[in-house]
Amino acid sequence: MSKIKIFLISFCLVIAYLLVQPYIFVFLSGAYNPNPNRININIGRYAITTSIFSFQKSYSLLAMINICKTLELYDAGAMYVRKLRALYPENSYYAELEFEMYMMSKKYFSALQVAKTDPRLKRKLIEVYLSMKDIKNSRIMLAEYKKGQNKRFTDYFEARIECLEGNYEKADLFVTRFLKNNPDNRRGWGLKAQIAKKLGNKAEAEKCLKQLDLLLPNAK
Repeated sequence: MSKIKIFLISFCLVIAYLLVQPYIFVFLSGAYNPNPNRININIGRYAITTSIFSFQKSYSLLAMINICKTLELYDAGAMYVRKLRALYPENSYYAELEFEMYMMSKKYFSALQVAKTDPRLKRKLIEVYLSMKDIKNSRIMLAEYKKGQNKRFTDYFEARIECLEGNYEKADLFVTRFLKNNPDNRRGWGLKAQIAKKLGNKAEAEKCLKQLDLLLPNAK
């Protein structure tokens, strides 16, 4: 075999390895394993550092974000989402992903900034204000939400606002109506359980929690 052929084969093997290397590291990191004990975050970082092309980097970053979510490292997850958004600034999914990371880490001000700067996330503003216990702005954003075509969560948001104001009986009416139209909504059953506890109705709270457990993990 000539030296040129050996060189070409070697060159092709190196290129092939460089292309698949990040994917190998993602696999070895256990990025998509639901068991935190089987995840190696350091190997996940190697996947990012060995990524040369943008398609490799985006794949590695998404894997690392999933690792951070599984390990509940939401601040780190937000950092990797920001890197991903720098690669694809027009992708609204990544903006929403960063928003969710901040919400899970309870960094509501950061979540608020993301939602304000991305017009596609304005519908999320009410969730931030509710988490911040800002009743005034929650009501303002609820009024905006009601103007939209999708009003599915109106009663849910009304119930949460009434909870913030201590009107638990009124909140119970709203969340009950919401669950009548959305019987598989986990957040609704969780909220109803909390309201029942506030009203001193332990039996109702237990009933709601049992219903919550019956729902599929991926129910919204």
